[in-house]
Parts: sequence; structure tokens; C-alpha cells
Amino acid sequence: GGRHYVSRHHGEFDGALGGDCQDKNTGTILTALDILREASPLDLPVTAIREGFATVCESTGLMGRWQRLGEHPTVVCDTGHNVGGWQYLSSQLMRQQCRQMRIVFGMVDDKDLDTVMGMLPPHAIYYFTRATTHRAISAERVLATGQEKGLEGRAFGTVREAYETAIADASPDDFIFVGGSSYVVADLLTEFYSR
Repeated sequence: GGRHYVSRHHGEFDGALGGDCQDKNTGTILTALDILREASPLDLPVTAIREGFATVCESTGLMGRWQRLGEHPTVVCDTGHNVGGWQYLSSQLMRQQCRQMRIVFGMVDDKDLDTVMGMLPPHAIYYFTRATTHRAISAERVLATGQEKGLEGRAFGTVREAYETAIADASPDDFIFVGGSSYVVADLLTEFYSR
């Protein structure tokens, strides 16, 4: 689920993070590292930089950034939760090849629900849900906003219920995405890794 990079100063290397937004993030990090290496006696070999990108999730515990959780059906989660993040996620989702896209989706009350939901793929089947935080928007309100946008789906009281229904509905060649909020992804990962 990661990305492959070709860099002028660092050669070719793989990064563990797979979201489209990582291309810009990686460019920023490499530029900052070059500046640090030139401005200070920092001894940071290219091999260490490559290893850092390749093992960032393992070495930091970072989870939920275009994280692949399953195959047949493919399951991916991402913590992108605002308009800026969804500018990347929306185009990445639109490029996914699958029989049917299924999206488990919920948001919290300080984010722009209307604009983000306008960026969601119209061809997906939705499992609107509410994370276990007092900041979560109700699944019914997310469903109503989705219906205003022409999105097909149902409301579920928990992320677990929404996810399990999406899995039960899916064929092996479907694609399931879980996101909209860091809290939704946290609920999923808590459930996923407690099995």
C-alpha cells in the first residue's frame, strides 16, 4: 500500500505511506533534510533516510494513512477528515478499480460536512455511521446530507456495525473504504486489532 519514489539526491526508495498526499509530504521532508544536512554537521546517510521512509509505520506506530487492512475484498482506511485531505482522497478513490465501491463514512462536528460529502464518489454504496466520541455527527444527519448529494446508503449506529455490514455485502473484487474522521478510523482499528 506504499509508494515508490525517484529522487534526484536520494535515489529510488519506497515509502510505507500510500496516500496521494504523501507525494507532497515526501518532497517537503526531503527538502528539509537537504537543508539540515547543508546547514549543520548532521550526519544522516541516504540509506537512513530511505529506511526511515520504508519503516515509518513500523517505527512510529503510525496507522490509518491509506492503510490496507484486507484483500478480497480490498479494505483501506484513511484518517483524512477535512476538505484539504479529501481533495487527495476523492481523486484516489475515483481511480480505484473494483466491481463495487463501498464506503463506511462518518465525520465530527467541527468539520465541513457539506463540502466533504460533495467530494465523495457518487458511484459508491455508503454505510454512514457515527464514531464513539461526543463530537461525532449522528449517522442520521450524515445520511440526510448524503441523500441531498445523491449518495446511496444507510445509517448505522456504530462503526463496527457499518463495517461488518459492508464486509457482508461485499464480493471479493469489491473495494471498501473506511474514513471521514480520525475517530471513525480509530474505532475501526480498535475493533480490527482486538480480534
